Amino acid sequence: MHSGRAAALLAALVVAALAGCVQQPTLRLATAGSERPRPLWELHFEGNRRFSDATLRSKLASEVSDYRTIRYFDPDTLADDQRRIVALYRAHGYYSTRVTDVRYFEWQGGQLVVVMQIDEGPVTRVRSVEVTGMPAGLTARLPLAKGDAMEHQRYLDGKDRLGRRLRLSGYAHAEVTGEVVVDPGTLTADIKVTVKPGALSEFGPIAVGAPKDERPLAKDDAAVVRNLLTFKKGRRYSEDELEETKNRLYETGAFEQVEVDPDLSGGGRVVPVDVKVTLGRPRQLRFGVGVGSDRNQQETRGSVSWLNRNFHGGLRSLELTGRLAYAWLPTVVAPDVHGVVASAGARAIEPARTRALLDFSQGLSADTQLVDEYRSFGAKPDLGVARRWVRFRRKVTVGLSYSAEVRGFDFFKAVPAQLALEVGVEDRFLLSYFEPSLVLDTRNDPLDPTRGVYLALTTDHSVSGSYRFDRFVPELRTYLPVLGAGGRWLTVAGRARVGLIRPRYTGETVHVSQRFFAGGASSHRGFGFRHMSPRCYIPDSDSSQCTDTPIGPSETFLIGGQTLLESSFELRTTPWRFLLGGTPAGFGGVVFLDAGRVGAPDDSASDFTLQKLELALGWGLRFDTIAGPLRLDVGYRVGDKNKNGLGTEPPVAVHLSFGQAF
Repeated sequence: MHSGRAAALLAALVVAALAGCVQQPTLRLATAGSERPRPLWELHFEGNRRFSDATLRSKLASEVSDYRTIRYFDPDTLADDQRRIVALYRAHGYYSTRVTDVRYFEWQGGQLVVVMQIDEGPVTRVRSVEVTGMPAGLTARLPLAKGDAMEHQRYLDGKDRLGRRLRLSGYAHAEVTGEVVVDPGTLTADIKVTVKPGALSEFGPIAVGAPKDERPLAKDDAAVVRNLLTFKKGRRYSEDELEETKNRLYETGAFEQVEVDPDLSGGGRVVPVDVKVTLGRPRQLRFGVGVGSDRNQQETRGSVSWLNRNFHGGLRSLELTGRLAYAWLPTVVAPDVHGVVASAGARAIEPARTRALLDFSQGLSADTQLVDEYRSFGAKPDLGVARRWVRFRRKVTVGLSYSAEVRGFDFFKAVPAQLALEVGVEDRFLLSYFEPSLVLDTRNDPLDPTRGVYLALTTDHSVSGSYRFDRFVPELRTYLPVLGAGGRWLTVAGRARVGLIRPRYTGETVHVSQRFFAGGASSHRGFGFRHMSPRCYIPDSDSSQCTDTPIGPSETFLIGGQTLLESSFELRTTPWRFLLGGTPAGFGGVVFLDAGRVGAPDDSASDFTLQKLELALGWGLRFDTIAGPLRLDVGYRVGDKNKNGLGTEPPVAVHLSFGQAF
């Protein structure tokens, strides 16, 4: 505690003591010893300038009580804490720091207040830095320079960094030693670092197998492991290559333990490497049930998936998925439309069969969809190839897939002839298209991220079938922990998504099912599912007409758009964390701002101004589970609610769903 705060505290203690002269005082001086345990209520510091009270408390074993937990004072622990304070200051260049006094005060209820007096003393600064022995072409840089405070941890980190740099540059046997000579008289320190790089090394023989007490690795599995190695015999040694190989092998999901160990015992130029992998459980069966609630759609659902990560060996994966739901639109109480929504799929992936590290995939899926305007049935086979780069927590995936989709529609509403000229509303279509993609993912958790970046660039290019168009959908998500470990007290999250569809030839349209819609629990939360969309109103008196505004009693037909802009900004907090049935859980909330717009076919870039964006402010509750957060969000539209012809939409939307919004 800085001296001003310390003086204020002591003044308050004196005033409290004087105020109690007539009656028993509420606060009094005390001693460290006592026959009964006393709660430690407050712990303060005087004379500390280099470190704040909070920093000092975080380094001590003594803990103060709070409104939930009573923690008792222990004089032996406090004595050790005084030595911890001295060690902390010494590590940052304060070699003469002392704890000169400890005072104790006691409240009437027996709670103890401890005030520690610290004499920091002067700081010792670096006088010189000398590094010898670095190989030609490599520069020697330490994080300490002449005039800096002599912080010992920075000195140790600098030595470690030099050693790692040498090992990344091919010097597998590099040694870095050093010493710090402190002159107490002049309060200066001289740093001397000696580098012994050893011979420039290269990778030698590579052994791939399983640990001795595990089942031997099959020949096909070992071949895939070898293809996933980022290094080969004869290449210059680099510690980075070993780490990236380990990440690649874990990324497959097939191994529960991976060891990539260089043999440095010989000290020679050639470094053998031993790769040991332990196969995990190849088969997984998962079930799930849930509900979803939105202003415009409510459903109850169940899902099942079966995954085999080593299907017929060679680390081939086969996944079967199924989902069955019953949906009510708009609500279960008063549905206009209701029915079964289902999907099923199978996907097989052939991983890294060559040194090019290409993953080949093939899939087949079928589904039924239910929205306000139609029910649809479709099937889609696809073929794909992808290349992934995994380095530490950075994952880059480049992919190319080819899909063919056949789909039929049962429209609930009459389609005006005027609308059929502007939007594709055929009751069946066939599409085939290529889909190149690029994904960068550095998130720490895909279900509930608190740190990292997700960037996806996806395009569709139809090549044959009923419609010809090009679609571009880039998306960026960012997550930054601000307060607390892992962003527990505050995480800032943001998302931006842009979409553009253009028919390949003049006069062609895009089918309504392929256009952009926004709104819902994972989109713009000021609207119900799909309801931030251009629309036409079909008068009951003339179903052949389609108007921009309702004329008397009329039906609404959502037609989607060919341009899209979505953005979200969230402040997330999870202050309460606990164990529930032996598994970690938590409770918290968010506040958010969503903005976006879906453009009609005749919209231009000038229509996507701030004045035209649909804005929604809102709040949400989160109940964290081991499988992800259960969430409730409430969004309220602000500003002119009819600026895009959406004035008929309610101003408030409530969403109940699973997983973060993004």
